[in-house]
Amino acid sequence: MKPWLHALLPIAAVIAACAWAHQHTPTLKASATTLPPWSGLTVSKSTTLLTEPLRPDGTVDYLAAINQRSGSGVSEENNAVVALLPLIGTKNSHDSPIWGWGSEAAAQLAALGTAPEHGLVVEWKYEAQGEGDARVQNWMRVGQQRATLELQPWTSSSAPEIDTWVEANTPCFPLLEEASRRPKWFVPCISKDGSLSSQSISRHLGPVGEAFHAFRMRAMRHLGDGDAAAAWHGLAIAHRLAHLVSQEYLIVPNLVALGWEASNHEADLAIIEDSSTPRTLISTMLAELQALPAMPDAIEIFERREVYDFPAAVQSVAAGMKKKLDALSPKEKMALKELLTDSGLFFPDWNRIARSGNSFNESIYTVPPIHTAAEWRAWTEHRHALMQNMLRAGDKDRLPGDDNILFGGVTEQFLWPRVGETRDTYSDRLTRMLLSLTCPSEFLTDVEKKRIELTPLACALVLYRLDHGGYPDSANQAAAEYHLILPKGFWGRPVEYTRKNTGFTLEVWPPEAETLEHAQKKMIRVEIHRP
Repeated sequence: MKPWLHALLPIAAVIAACAWAHQHTPTLKASATTLPPWSGLTVSKSTTLLTEPLRPDGTVDYLAAINQRSGSGVSEENNAVVALLPLIGTKNSHDSPIWGWGSEAAAQLAALGTAPEHGLVVEWKYEAQGEGDARVQNWMRVGQQRATLELQPWTSSSAPEIDTWVEANTPCFPLLEEASRRPKWFVPCISKDGSLSSQSISRHLGPVGEAFHAFRMRAMRHLGDGDAAAAWHGLAIAHRLAHLVSQEYLIVPNLVALGWEASNHEADLAIIEDSSTPRTLISTMLAELQALPAMPDAIEIFERREVYDFPAAVQSVAAGMKKKLDALSPKEKMALKELLTDSGLFFPDWNRIARSGNSFNESIYTVPPIHTAAEWRAWTEHRHALMQNMLRAGDKDRLPGDDNILFGGVTEQFLWPRVGETRDTYSDRLTRMLLSLTCPSEFLTDVEKKRIELTPLACALVLYRLDHGGYPDSANQAAAEYHLILPKGFWGRPVEYTRKNTGFTLEVWPPEAETLEHAQKKMIRVEIHRP
């Protein structure tokens, strides 16, 4: 949830204007109580982006729309989140709610199912032994181990503290496996007042993540014990879980899912590289990796939910302001009319605001044709500059004081510096302020996705080695023989394959690199040592 949106709904500046009006009531005739023309927000694809579903008052129900889209085809039987409720629970180890507060939690759980108060997951806690520096070093050693044992083979004797924690989470593992068999991942979008601005953000990925990490550690422990098949069985489940989480409509869970999947692929390489891993298992890995759906990119994630933040905020503010205006007494309306007339100010043009803001957001997430690293760098720098300039402009236009966050231009304190502002310039100023408050996330997933694409090719190259007694002269040979679409680097550059005496490397230049020296600093690299 973006807490600043709570400040938009009261339309505090109108209240401030009304308070001013009580103290500065002019002597006007009743016929003069008509306020300047009010132009409300029109529901259309260019303003509200969505034209349905609508609430009884004619405004767009963004929460319902998001739930309809992300929950399409979801049932209790096919929703992976439902399978994980016994693992998640309703409170964490600190007794903080996982599914929101009060009625919000009840609404989310009503849409999902029954969960115990405390889930099965055992959170990682380690009390380091020793005193002073020795205690700190011991704590750091175990923490570093925990970070690496998900990616490389290990044994119970090599990390007993972590092994104990993994075993404590064993009751969670059948639930993770069951969840991975289901095709859907859905957590309903809930808010206490039905608006997108006050959406409740649940913390369900906290306990799921703890169990997920323990589960992947167990998979790599299987590899350390010499059981590559069991290790892959666990990693295949981890892959499916990461892809399921990537179905969420919020950006943070998608970043979590992408991080999980990138680490899954790094763990895959340990199985591929292990000389005891048989050909049949590597062939199975290749087939199952190719069957996974693509991870969503930044634009797809933006269009699931974040694209609606701006028009939803405009709709909420416009509706709230109109409600306050309609509730004014005749005396207050006369005072507000005189205030607006004397200053030359107008009510905002909400359709202009909505169209301008939507156009800006579209420009941020519309990638032009790019063919070179220079063009990529120029576009990303331009994109970053657009967002930063918008944020600075919004901060500059925003007036001090919580009660003047949006409509300071119609309060006495900030009125006179705005004299001469037209309806359009006033609307444009509000556009910048609302954009700065609903700023879309600036992230791109291309680099991690390229890294993920290299693992199936690594499988094909090792299969070629096992079938022909040596690695191929080119990656194309392996890709063709095992029916793999050869991944490409950025801007038409090929994936660079280098055959070595004991293995090979695959390298992809980062998108912004124009020279080898620059590329080497951020090279996307997979290196396999398997004679």
